[in-house]
Amino acid sequence: MPAERIHSAARRDTRFALREIFREVSGHQLNANGEFSAATLEGNLHLDPATTDLYHWLRAIFSRLMDVRGVSGDSLTRLRETVMAAARGVKEACERGTSRDAIARWVLQHYSLRSLRYASDIDFGSQAPTNDQQGSLAPGVVQAPQQSALRHGVFLPPPPVLNTRTQGLPPMLPGIASPVAPSAGQGIPRIQTYEEWLASQQQSGQHSLAKEDQRLGSSMTARKAAIYGTTPEEWMARSMHRF
Repeated sequence: MPAERIHSAARRDTRFALREIFREVSGHQLNANGEFSAATLEGNLHLDPATTDLYHWLRAIFSRLMDVRGVSGDSLTRLRETVMAAARGVKEACERGTSRDAIARWVLQHYSLRSLRYASDIDFGSQAPTNDQQGSLAPGVVQAPQQSALRHGVFLPPPPVLNTRTQGLPPMLPGIASPVAPSAGQGIPRIQTYEEWLASQQQSGQHSLAKEDQRLGSSMTARKAAIYGTTPEEWMARSMHRF
């Protein structure tokens, strides 16, 4: 197949998958250009913050696909595969009854423009909407009050968390580094739970106490009483158990 046809097919499939993602999350069907239809806009459309962010994310990718000069066919193919994987994950999550808001935020986190760049080697930075564009989606579209400054991972650094899997949602596409979760090969130790930390502290303290007992001996002395804060009787009972 000629390279031009490969590019065209990859872009077409990517746009379709993006529109399917938005339709599953918002319930609104975008046209072939990734825009709201006139009929939708006539209904004084309201979008919640997560869906608004998802729309900006989608528009950034659509804009980048309008001009693919210098982009290889392999990059476009990898972008198509990644976005189609996201669309499958969204569909499965919707079928499980996961909230649309959670699904939108999952897409924005795991398939951010930064993550898509890692997967496809396509730079979307110049396509990110400005602050003025953020507040104006299209004539007739009303954006709900924004509750969070989170956008789609272009300007903000990834949050320092190790496990970002959302309940009821599939994990990140295998082989693609998540922008928020380091890979297992990076040598980052697992974060202990509070209970694990407390147990390790208790075990460490008991070990140190036993070593001190061995160094001082089992007989009661004034020094030991001052160190351990015990009476001679308590010390003798304790020594019998230890030795």
